[in-house]
Amino acid sequence: MRSAAARRVWKFLRGRQKEVPFATRLLLTSRMNDDADLSPLMDEFDSTAKLIEQLDFVMTIDTAVTYLAEALGMPTWLLLSAAPD
Repeated sequence: MRSAAARRVWKFLRGRQKEVPFATRLLLTSRMNDDADLSPLMDEFDSTAKLIEQLDFVMTIDTAVTYLAEALGMPTWLLLSAAPD
């Protein structure tokens, strides 16, 4: 794992349209809003897997990304609303 000074936050805003505003608010309030948004590069599972492999951990609102990250052995946090679908 990289040192705290070397870490960078990459944002992937994927998931259902109703979940994206929640994730955006979370990122804005956590001061993670100046880092790279790589969502446009995540159009296929293989490109998503390549990006995930470069991370220290994954925090996501998308269960598909969660399953992929877990399959790759990546520490993962899945953010769900109080009443998930």
